[in-house]
This record gives sequence, C-alpha cells and structure tokens, in this order.
Amino acid sequence: MRTRLLPILLCSLGCVRAMAADCTSLDTLSWMAGHWEAQGGASSMTEQWTRVSPLTAEGVGEVRDADGVLKSRETLRLVSMSGSIYFVAMVSHNPRPIAFKLTECGERHARFENPDHDFPTLIAYRLTPEGEMAVEVSGADGQGFEIIYQAAPAPAARRIALTFDDAPRADSEHFTGAQRTRHLLASLASVDAPPAIFFSIGSRADEAGDVRLRQYQEAGHYIGNHSQTHQRITSLGVDGYIADIRAAHDALSSHERFVPLYRYPFLDEGRDAETRAQLRGALAALGYRNGYVTVDNYDWYMDAVFQRALEQGRDVDFGKLGEVYVSLLMDAVRFYDGIAADHLAQPPVHVLLLHENDLAAMYVDELVTALREEGWVVVDAMEAYSESAYLPEPGTLFTGQGRVAAIAEANGAARRELVHHSEDTAYLERAFEKSGAFLPPHPWQPEEGDLLYSSNHEGNSEIYLRPAGGEAVNLSAHPASDNYPAWSPDGLRIAFQSDRNGKLDIYLVNADGSGLRRLTEHPAHDYLPSWTPDGQQITFVSWRSEEGDTAESNHVYTMDADGSGQRRLVAESYGTSASVQWSPVADGTSVRTLKTSADGADLFLADAAGEVIRRLTDDGRFNGSPGFSPDGRRLAFYSQQGENAQIVVVDTEGGSRQVVVSRGLNWYPHYSPDGCWLVYTAQVRADDPHDLDIRAIRADGSGDWRVLVGGPGRQAEASWRPLESAPEVGCD
Repeated sequence: MRTRLLPILLCSLGCVRAMAADCTSLDTLSWMAGHWEAQGGASSMTEQWTRVSPLTAEGVGEVRDADGVLKSRETLRLVSMSGSIYFVAMVSHNPRPIAFKLTECGERHARFENPDHDFPTLIAYRLTPEGEMAVEVSGADGQGFEIIYQAAPAPAARRIALTFDDAPRADSEHFTGAQRTRHLLASLASVDAPPAIFFSIGSRADEAGDVRLRQYQEAGHYIGNHSQTHQRITSLGVDGYIADIRAAHDALSSHERFVPLYRYPFLDEGRDAETRAQLRGALAALGYRNGYVTVDNYDWYMDAVFQRALEQGRDVDFGKLGEVYVSLLMDAVRFYDGIAADHLAQPPVHVLLLHENDLAAMYVDELVTALREEGWVVVDAMEAYSESAYLPEPGTLFTGQGRVAAIAEANGAARRELVHHSEDTAYLERAFEKSGAFLPPHPWQPEEGDLLYSSNHEGNSEIYLRPAGGEAVNLSAHPASDNYPAWSPDGLRIAFQSDRNGKLDIYLVNADGSGLRRLTEHPAHDYLPSWTPDGQQITFVSWRSEEGDTAESNHVYTMDADGSGQRRLVAESYGTSASVQWSPVADGTSVRTLKTSADGADLFLADAAGEVIRRLTDDGRFNGSPGFSPDGRRLAFYSQQGENAQIVVVDTEGGSRQVVVSRGLNWYPHYSPDGCWLVYTAQVRADDPHDLDIRAIRADGSGDWRVLVGGPGRQAEASWRPLESAPEVGCD
C-alpha cells in the first residue's frame, strides 16, 4: 500500500539568508524557513516547522477542505544524527516512522531520498526566483507530483494556561511546603508568567496552609476548589462527594481571588451517566463550573520518581532532571494540541495540568520558556474558562485524559489513541533513568532483564516480551484472552494459556514469536502451565474427569513439551490440587498449592514422586502462585486474606518467613536471575481491581519498589528471562 506523505517545509527560528552547503547541519536549510500555504483544487495545505534544538526541527502539516474543516494532520521531523540529516515522516495510518536521508543540498535546494520505500522515494525542495517553494514528490519510476507553496503570514499564536493541583502540598524530601511555595512563586515571576489557578484541597487549608494560599493570591494567582479530602466518587458515594465539595467551598471561598471552578480529583467525573448528571447539577447549584484540563500528563509521578531517588540517597544532576521534565511535558502539550486540531473547529485555549510539587517549583520557568519558544502564549488562566473559550461538556464518561480527549472520544476516536505514551509509570521510570539525572543505586537493575508478562492495554489480554532497553513485542497477537506466560528453563520458549478456541488450553511459542502451536485439545479447561527444570515437560492444571473421580475437581497434569504423553500427575491430597511449581535445582522437588479449607490454601513441598515432604504454610490465608529462588532455597508467594495480599518469602527447609510487600493487593512473585529481586503484580488503586502494575522490589524487602510496566489497564504475571548463569553481582 502506498504511503501518502504531506510534504512539509522546514520552518527554523532564524532569518532567511544564504549559507554554505554543509549537508550535515540543520543550519544549512535555514533558507527554507517560513510559513507556507498551497491551494490544490478544493483543498488547502499549510506547513509550519519549529526548530526545537540544534539537532531537531518538528513540523505540523494540515489539509483542510473548502469549508476549513480539517481533513488530515501529519507530523514530521528533521533530525541531525550520525553526521547526516534525515527527514522523518510520521503518518497516521503507518505505525512506523519513515526516514529520508538528505543526499544533496545547496543555497536554494535540498534533496531527501529513501530508495527502499515504496512511494515516494524522493522528496526535493527548491526555492524559486519568485520566492515560492516548489516541492517534488516522486517514486522510483519518476512518477509523482509537484506542489508550489506561497509564503504566508504565520498563524495566530496558540494559547495555554497554567493550573496547579493539590495545593498546598506537604513537606517533601527536597522542600518544605513553605520553601516550595517561595520557589514556585519566584520561578513564575522570573518569566513574568500570567496568573495561574491553584486548585486547592480544603483539608490542607490549616493555619500554615492558608498562609501559603494567601501568598499565591497576593502574587496575583487564583484559588480553585479541588475537593476537601481528594477522594473518588466511588469512595464517598454521591451524597458524601457533594458534601465534600461543599466543605472545600467553605474552607476556600473566603480567599479574595477564589474562583468557582471545581477540578475533579483524578479527573474522575463519575462512572455512570446518572452519577455524572447528579454531580453536574450539584456544581451548577453551587455556582461552579468544571475546571477541566486539556493537556493531561503524569507530572505527579515524575515528582514521585525524584522523591524516591532522594529517599534512596542517590545523587541528582539537576540540569538533566529539568531537561527530562520539560521535554516530557512539552511532548504532552504537542500531543493533546494535535488531538484538538483533529477534533475541534477552532484551536482551544489549552489548560495544562500541573501539580504543586517540587519539580514544578524548580522548573516551571524553563517550561514557560520552552512553550514561548515554540510559539505558545501563556495566558491568564481565567481566559481559558471564559464564555468565549469554554469547551462544551461531551456525553462520554471518558474524562481521565481531559476535555479535549473526551470530545475526541465522543467524536469516535479510539481511547488508546488519546493517551500520551508518557502517561505510563514504567515509561517514566525508564525515561528518568536514561536521562542520567540519577546515579544507579544497584549494579544490576530490573530493567536490564528481558521481561515477559500479560497486558490488556490494547483491549484484550496478550502476551508481551519487553527486551532489556527495548520496546514490548506482542507475542500472542490474537483477539482472545492470553495469560500466565511461563519461560522454559533455557529462555527460548514460552508456554501460556489461551481461550482462543472457546475454552482454556495450553499453547507454546518461541521467544521470537515464531512456532506457535496448541498443546492441549481436551474438552475440559487446561491452564496454569509450568516447566520442569530440564525443560522436557510442562505441568498444568485441568478440570478433566477420570474414572474413579468422586467429584468434579481440578487436578495437576503433566505432558512432554511437544504436547504428547498427557497424564494426571497429582491425585487429590489435602483438598483440591491447584498448581505445581518445580524447583530450578534438578532434584525433583516441587511445591504444590492445595486448597485446605473453604477460604484458605496452603503450600506443600513434595518430592519427585509427589509425596509431601513438609507443609510450608498453615495460617488460614490463601497462599498461592509460588516461585523458587534460582538456588531453590527460598520460595516467594502471595498470601491473601480479604483486601490484603502480601508478598512473602519462606525458607524451603521450613525455617524463616519474611513479608516483603505488606500493604495492598499483590500477586504472582518471581525471582530475578540473580535472586536479588522479585517482580510481582500490584493493584494500583484499592477501588479499581482492573488497574494493575508490574513492580520490582529487592528480594530481602529492603528499599522501595519500582514500576516496570504501568499505564491504564491490567499488567500482570511477569517474569524475567532465565539466564544460563546468574549475573556475578551481589545483592547489596
């Protein structure tokens, strides 16, 4: 299929002048600078680029019909790297960017080529004596077209307002609350930023907090309502939630520059239409409007990464810290502005969501400077909520990414296309680590292992493999539900369960995604695969019935790794057999999860013949999902009772027991190849059982956990690829 590219012209921030033809520097192409327009029948095209760094220029191209309605919008980039300049096209219908290398340049021309692409293979620019820009787009056969662009006035400046949530926040590892307020006000004043809105939490407006809020308003900023206790509607109920809004109103409305705008905590406006309507009615009765955002981001987690680094005693490069913070926020601004261009008739006055945290206090001046350098005008925040600028309330319940994304979703856009990639805790962890802002605290990091896991972030549950330092690859790629992946001991094959044939079966796939095959085809459900330490057999749980069974129950079965020789391995003992995990040490020992009471399950160490050696747990809790340490001496598992599921480590000789993760709901622990870390699944919020992250923590429970895979949806059942030999590093 041919890829249609919108030819975009470089718009650098500099004057037009003749330059020496150095085809390795973006400065060579400054003769192309400007805003350009072309007419093609009933359509008009515009192109504009912004030089964002000495090595990069970013551009936006639009096509509109005769009525001015946006028909398409594409993003391009000029990048100087490895001694060459590349024209990189990112088109909406192609998930991969397409690069064209600058092969020839001069004072009035530039030629970009990619002979391996289907169409075009050539994009060439030429400045005519009349001051027009001629763009040739052609294929290998010489067929193509030419567009003549006219220089045009630059479009009106884009507008954006600053808002800060959760004021006044408590002391942190870096600033006291009072210090943060002083630094934030100084940063805003240093760039002459117009008034922002501080959406404040009423319960924090005690004597000290009230002093800080008054400092913000004395500097000309506004105070808005961000609830009394910052809780979700599902936690308080509708009546309790409305009472919470009123309590915050009573605590905050005496401020001279208080404005009747309400910012929903978590941007959660209700999980159903009836609740949403009740809340909207309550706000209207109080004289409030929704203090929505249009640019969402995870700046709250960026600050959490910074605070955790300080807690760990890590040195910080504050220059690099500011660079990655500003870069991530600017990416979010561009992303949501692109959505607005696609779905709104007129550019909105954007509302940027920030939090009153340490990173904002240190770097909001650099952020404002970056916005202005890209042509943004930072405006008085109340301008965004004026009658002429206020965006309509869409009917969708999809509000977590802000008003523009909600309007786009109501217009038919897919939700997964409306979440910026940095709204992912694991992505941010990697971004800050790669930035060099923090020195590494440990010789081996969890991010260095190839991570296997399941996730439903694309809609249905799939099996993913994320190589160390790389992007996750979908190995199952099927609309069914695929779960519980298990590495073979050599790290070359993966067994998993899938319901793609109407029931649960065990499947096998190579780690590179090839060789997918179905191993079980019995009418009963077969699930929870695990490997013997020699990699020759796979055990699994099945609901198959056999002669002599007195009741329907699940049992543990085994089969050769090619699916042959399927047989029952463990008869009922101490209740229903639930699963088996083998010790990585080839001594034939295994651990079995057996249901021992109506509400409990326990772990039993067994020998090669299936005979129980010893009972490892007997506490009335549900103990499950066991995983051995590489040396077979320790066993990690989850232990659940009610709304608490701990990650526990026990000595397989029946000795010491240690709770590694004590709070919340946590499951599926697996050891790292060196035995120093555990990877596990954690429920992010107590009120949302479908929001799961994959985290890592030191196996001895020291230090803090870190997120390896996060973002919306369920990320679970993770394990690192086994290694032939454990890394020669300690666990200190």
